[in-house]
Order: sequence, then structure tokens, then C-alpha cells
Amino acid sequence: GPRDKAALFAWVSDALDHNDSRVQRIGQRAVEWAVSADPKDTTMVRVLIQLSYGLSVANSVSNGFAAAAAELGSGSVESPRVGGGTSGLGLMFGGNEGAQSTGGYAARHHNAVGGPVVLSTDRIALGYLRALTSILLAPSSPGAGVGKALSLTYASLILPLVLFRLRSERHRIRRQALLLLRVLCSHMSVRSCLARLDELGPSIVSDIPAIAADAATRLTAAVAASFAAHSEMAILECVRQVHVQGSVGGRLAALLEILQPWVGNIELRHVAGDGCDGLGPVALSRDSLVVLRCMLYLTVKAGVDALPGIQELWMALVGGDYEQNMWLAMRYLTGL
Repeated sequence: GPRDKAALFAWVSDALDHNDSRVQRIGQRAVEWAVSADPKDTTMVRVLIQLSYGLSVANSVSNGFAAAAAELGSGSVESPRVGGGTSGLGLMFGGNEGAQSTGGYAARHHNAVGGPVVLSTDRIALGYLRALTSILLAPSSPGAGVGKALSLTYASLILPLVLFRLRSERHRIRRQALLLLRVLCSHMSVRSCLARLDELGPSIVSDIPAIAADAATRLTAAVAASFAAHSEMAILECVRQVHVQGSVGGRLAALLEILQPWVGNIELRHVAGDGCDGLGPVALSRDSLVVLRCMLYLTVKAGVDALPGIQELWMALVGGDYEQNMWLAMRYLTGL
């Protein structure tokens, strides 16, 4: 990848914000080439995802570097396959060391990002979203053939982005998010999600906000059900985004809404022996402990203004199909 990533993305952002569509296309192709040329460069993918959220280059680069460093330190950035095994959430939080405080990863991340959150223009964000979609399609890019591999590796990071962008006020951004979701579902052969996408897609791009919002909520639930194996990693990614951009008006509420069906997929577990942290006579599995710490972090981070959203999030965890979730969550909270 390029040596000076910040300079590259600054130039691309200027090109994407240009009034001439030909200049915009040059900028989009430049970032497509840069990412596809070295698909193993986690930082490039991370920065591209943050820019697609509409964050500035400065915020996106600092956040992308911090996230990539944490992932590389864990030894794994790969998402679980559909129907796959463990999530690796404990590793993403830095194992035992990262678990010593609520949101151990978030604390390290905050030190790396710092400063106020600055948003880019919708035109720039749309350009990066289009570039990400083209990279995953990859029919004519220099990295032809990498699109499906990137979809499998980064699905847990891209899915929250897509669901967030389905709630945009801009029709073009919503349409592009639908296309990106279709690419992911096709690469991963998730037919149930494709069927719901065909059903709800027209409503999501409706001119009537209430219809579009309701369709986005229903499609979010369908995506979480279809990609249930990615729940833990999707939760961690959403928490990361809350930490980075939750202070921006309206974004916290959207991220909390996106989190609900993913949290509803979680089955908290208690196990005995090594590899888990004790809680009195109960030992929570590492992934369950990280999920609960994510929930606690969100509760503290959101504050009183977002109390309804936090209440619904806890209800999604303890009021679902897994009866032991209530008991384990209560034991965790009373043991703090």
C-alpha cells in the first residue's frame, strides 16, 4: 500500500468533492487501486470503512491505524464465516489484560484517536462507499478476485456500516448501501438475506421517512438473523463506532438501534476451568464477559439522553430466547 496514507486519502477526498464527475471518478479509482493492490493491509480497509461513515480524513486515519494495531496485536482480524465457530472477541479486547477494565480496547482506542469528530461532505462519503462496493465486486480492478476474500474477512466490519448507511437522509447513500449489502450477501451465499433485500429495498429508498425508517429496522433484523455467526464481532464494531462518533448528533441513536438484533442473538455462557474469568461461583466465558463489558460501556457512554435506547438494548439481551442471560447478566452486574 502507499507509504503516506493520510496524504493519499486527503487527495482522494478533494477529488471526490470536486464538481467534475470525471475528477470524482479518478479519485474513486485511485482508492480502489490502493486497497486492491494490497488487500492484506488492514489499515487501508479500516480507513476506507471509516471514511464511508462520513468521518474526516484525520479522524478516519487515526481511527483506522488504532483499530488495525489492536487487531494485529490480537493475532487475528478475520471475521467468522456464516455458521462458523468462535468470534475471537476476547482476543480483540486484548485477552486478560484488556479485560481488566470496562472497554479495555476502547480505552486504548481513545488515546489513539483523541480530538473532536469532524464529518466530511455526503458527496465524499458516497464516493468512498462506492469505492468499497467496487472493490468487493472487483471485476476490473487490479486486484481482481480479491472481492470475495475481502467480503469474507471484513463482513463483521462492513455490515454495521451498511446498516448505518441505510438510515441516511440521502437517497443515493441508501441505494449504495443496499448495493453493498447485496454484494456481501451474494459473496457469502446468504439467500435469506437477499430475499428480504428484494422485499424491503424499495421501501428503504422511499421519499417518506417513516416508511424508509421502518424498512431499515426490519432489514437490520433480517441481516442480524442471517449473519448470526458474526454477532459478537458486529457488536464490538458497533461499540467501536459509538466510541469514535457517538458524540455526533443522531449517530448514537442509530448505532444503538443497529445493535439491538445483534445483541438479541447472544447466548451468554458460563464455563469452568481455565480461560475464563471467575464471578463468585460462576465463571463467564471470555466472549460473554466481553459482551457484558460492551453493554456496560454503552450504558455509561450513552448517558441519560439515550436511556430509552439503552433500556431496549438490555431487554434485547435478557428478554430473548436464552433464559440464562438474565441470571448471568444480573450476577455480572451485582459482582462489579
